[in-house]
Amino acid sequence: MEKNQKILKFLSYFTIIWNSMALAFKILLLTLLLILTFVCAKDISLSNEVANTINNAFSENVTPDTYNNTFSENSNQNDDGFKPIPDSKHIDKGIHFSYNGKDFSMSKVSGSDVQNLSVVFAVMLIIAIVWTIFTKFLVIFTGALGLRASKKPEKSKVPFVLACIISVFSAIKIIFYVLFSGIGFVCTVSSIVFIIFTVYLGVVKKDYENTLKASSPQSDNNTTEVVNNTD
Repeated sequence: MEKNQKILKFLSYFTIIWNSMALAFKILLLTLLLILTFVCAKDISLSNEVANTINNAFSENVTPDTYNNTFSENSNQNDDGFKPIPDSKHIDKGIHFSYNGKDFSMSKVSGSDVQNLSVVFAVMLIIAIVWTIFTKFLVIFTGALGLRASKKPEKSKVPFVLACIISVFSAIKIIFYVLFSGIGFVCTVSSIVFIIFTVYLGVVKKDYENTLKASSPQSDNNTTEVVNNTD
């Protein structure tokens, strides 16, 4: 039992320290992104620059050879597939994307569009910050309770229930990363450790319950002996 308590103590410290560092890093990153979105939403010149960058990223640069070859493949006229090179060698194709087999396109992005998107993105970042604080604090709090349970096994019931609930979401996270992320599986190390932490919480809880059961007959016999001596 003492060995399991020591392992639980180590896992509790790991859970608290790791998630505290992850919380600080995520809050810092999300806060910086939130500040950038506020600046972008407020400064129209910066929004225009972002819009130009997006438009340039979705435009097509063509050379005389690629331009005429493209025309040759699609031409139905008797001009040998060639036509004069336009004055500009930069043809703006706009933004095109497909979803569920449907093609969508839109014209150039303007600075006002970027500002509107920045406001929406800022709201999403605020929600993400609140959610990150809540989830990480819950994990850290459970780790602190697990640390107490490693010293006092009788206190292991509440953290075990919380850990089981969190472990369900941790398992879903691991499955998601395995199926869709590949190298992102490294990000699930903390989730794997937390599941192991939950297992050892259950082991310590079970050991304590077995100890109580083992000591119960002895206490009953002692009580019987005291009563008989009194009589």
